[in-house]
This record gives sequence, C-alpha cells and structure tokens, in this order.
Amino acid sequence: MAWFPELGVNYDMYPARLLPGCRIFIHTTATSDRHARLLFQALGFPFYGKVKDF
Repeated sequence: MAWFPELGVNYDMYPARLLPGCRIFIHTTATSDRHARLLFQALGFPFYGKVKDF
C-alpha cells in the first residue's frame, strides 16, 4: 500500500488481524514446540511476547 502513495487507503475496510505484517507458515520435523522454537532461535527468528514453559 505504501508503494502507491497517491491512492487513499481506508484501513477500516480490513480486519485488524491482517494489518500490519504478514504470516509465514513453516513445516519442520520438530517433535515438540520446544524443539521447533530452539530451531528457529538458532536460525535467528525473533520472538515477541512471553515465553511459555514447554
């Protein structure tokens, strides 16, 4: 949307869950959430919010 500044954007038309950002789904062979999180941390993925005990 920022690529075309001449176009007016009405953000009220879009659900809040769609703005801002994007969602990416990655399938791994991790056998638990803990293993998957460790893998993504090693790859440098940022995590926000509280860390849950697995």
